[in-house]
Formats: sequence, C-alpha cells, structure tokens
Amino acid sequence: MYALLQNLLLVCLLKRRKLELLADTESFTVSANQLAKKAESSRDMSILVKSNAMHKVSKEMINEMTELEKQLADKLLQQKNFK
Repeated sequence: MYALLQNLLLVCLLKRRKLELLADTESFTVSANQLAKKAESSRDMSILVKSNAMHKVSKEMINEMTELEKQLADKLLQQKNFK
C-alpha cells in the first residue's frame, strides 16, 4: 500500500514538473524568437547571441521533458501493475 501511495505521489510530481517545463519552454521559445527578430532588424549580434542561448536552454528543457515522460510512463506502468 505504501509503495502504491509513493508511486502516486511521484506520478503527480512528474506531471507537475512536466507542465512547468512545458510553460517555461514555450516562454523561452517566444522570447528567443522575438530577440532573433529584433537582432535581425537592428543587426545587433549581442542580441542574436542571447537569442541562440535561449533556444539552447529551450532545447535542453525539451530533452528534460522527454526524460520526464519516460519516467512518467514507467511509473504509470508500475501503478497499473500494482492493481
């Protein structure tokens, strides 16, 4: 019983983290795209560097989200097997 509750809690935490990452990723991508357009119009390379850094962080968040999805699928399978 304790293992099932522990698994349920972990599933909830993973889902919450995934939603947070999704929101952050969308925000970073929008901001990075805006900076890229601004860099293009002003021909300011420092803004372009910031945009590229934000895109990189966004990709890292997507990779973390993919890993969370795998963990979540494993935990849901474990939960199904408990029943």
